[in-house]
Amino acid sequence: MRRTSLTLALLATTALSLAPIISACDNTPEQPKTETVNQEEILFKNVDECKASGSFDADQCEALAKDAAEEHAKTAPKFDTREACEAQY
Repeated sequence: MRRTSLTLALLATTALSLAPIISACDNTPEQPKTETVNQEEILFKNVDECKASGSFDADQCEALAKDAAEEHAKTAPKFDTREACEAQY
């Protein structure tokens, strides 16, 4: 259960850190996704912070960060220009 929480937390962090990356056009507004999670969530800014916390071992932190980055690449909205992104958000 903690793996899911950390994956979601790392996904959110990855999404924020990669927001300026512009790759393709998506004219449909992203609908907010809601999910009820009844678990403890731990947020880390990066893999090193995850490792330093002692909550997970290095392999777990690396694997969860990789999963989060892959999920972000699949689900994050994409824009042709920075202006298009800023107009939507």
